[in-house]
Amino acid sequence: MQLDALKALLVVLVTEGIVSLGKLLGRDISGPAAGIAAAFVGAVVFFAENVIILLPADKQAVVASFLGLLALVLSAYGGNDLIKGYINGMTAE
Repeated sequence: MQLDALKALLVVLVTEGIVSLGKLLGRDISGPAAGIAAAFVGAVVFFAENVIILLPADKQAVVASFLGLLALVLSAYGGNDLIKGYINGMTAE
């Protein structure tokens, strides 16, 4: 159960990271596009888990580390954007 909650948090943070990177690149990923991005990220997480299982044991750690690093970077962008939005929302009131 805890692992599912962590996966959900990962999907939210990576989706926010994609939205944040979209802003940096001048693309609007909000509204329905953010929902599509969240569904895509969820599918990628599910797919990546199952592909890693199929790899030889000596390659699993390398691929998992690379995917973890990618998720960490995107989550950092997303978390930063969420925190900035929360702080700006608090100061606007």
